[in-house]
Amino acid sequence: LGQRLDDVRAGSGVTGLVMTFAILKLLFSIFLQAHFLACVWYFIGERSFDHNPEDSWLSVENEATVLLRDDTSSAQYLRSLHFVIALMLSNNKDAIVSPRNHIERTFTILTIFSSILILGYGASKLASDMSALNRLNSEVDDTKQKLQRHFMATDVSSDLSLRISKFAVHSLKRQNALVLEPSVLALL
Repeated sequence: LGQRLDDVRAGSGVTGLVMTFAILKLLFSIFLQAHFLACVWYFIGERSFDHNPEDSWLSVENEATVLLRDDTSSAQYLRSLHFVIALMLSNNKDAIVSPRNHIERTFTILTIFSSILILGYGASKLASDMSALNRLNSEVDDTKQKLQRHFMATDVSSDLSLRISKFAVHSLKRQNALVLEPSVLALL
């Protein structure tokens, strides 16, 4: 079984699997940050409503003409999360929710600026992970080219050279799967 797992890790699908995992990890961390900001946005709305009911985003009526403050918890959370994600993507098109006081406006501005950092870091991390995986793949291509030149120079039969190449590439991938660079290990 251990041999089979090593073979699977050494296969070409590991690059796609690692990239998929890296993307999912990045999306999950962005979602967690959006969740936290949505909770803060709701908290600010609640405190503003308690202080002055007319001066809070929760004092607006939803599509069913119910005050957002009186709506269900899940509807309030989804409205908050939608607002924050829209802010993070600089696409605030919610016709109902908008900042209605200085604290809510300050939160909105800070969220927009922080989203630039969050999304910029995510894009940078993804690019660096892809670069590390491309370096691993280029090592395999270099090995293939060197072997082909050697086989041509030594007049090795095409059948034998194909078998040796497959074995060498498999061994190299297996070695790379067992000894990952720190940048690739950081993905996991």
